Amino acid sequence: MCAMDNQSLYFFAILPPDELAEKLDAIRVEVSEKYLCYAALKPPVHITLYPPFKDVNIEKRFSLMSSWIQRQPIFDIQLKDFNFFKNREHPVVYADVVKNLQLQQLQAGLKRYLRRFVPTTKESYSFKPHITLGYRDIKPEVFPDIIRDFSKRTFEASFTADTVYLLKHDGKKWNILFGFKMGTAATAQNYTQGSLFD
Repeated sequence: MCAMDNQSLYFFAILPPDELAEKLDAIRVEVSEKYLCYAALKPPVHITLYPPFKDVNIEKRFSLMSSWIQRQPIFDIQLKDFNFFKNREHPVVYADVVKNLQLQQLQAGLKRYLRRFVPTTKESYSFKPHITLGYRDIKPEVFPDIIRDFSKRTFEASFTADTVYLLKHDGKKWNILFGFKMGTAATAQNYTQGSLFD
């Protein structure tokens, strides 16, 4: 029990560039203020590649992770309009990601790679890339209003995915810990110390 308590919580993601992230964050804030749901504001704007997991050793494996990720090709991601996960208890509204074979291959490869290191690999995790705008604390009774609102709206954007990010939970919120560059020399940028690791 104590060993599990000492494990930190992490997840892997792709983050859009700052300008686009600010636009999407403004929509998240709009959703939160209009529908009184705030959980989606806690992490940075992102596309989840691998959902939260606990581990005590992942930070010791940065050189191995960097070596693998730098061999993955850079590619473009398109966002188009909004969609919904119509879960009864925890509905979700999100910015939709256009189907992307390279993104699917990156996620599948990362999942296979993590099997070596993460004992609780989520084999059943179904990958549906999206950028969450509201979830978890959306009240089911307001979700039909959200659907009506966002079904009428359009949104289009694109960006180049060239970095896989590792985020770490500090007990209150998610923070970017490392950015592993794709398609380049095996480097990982340390966001807590501002240095580069080989």
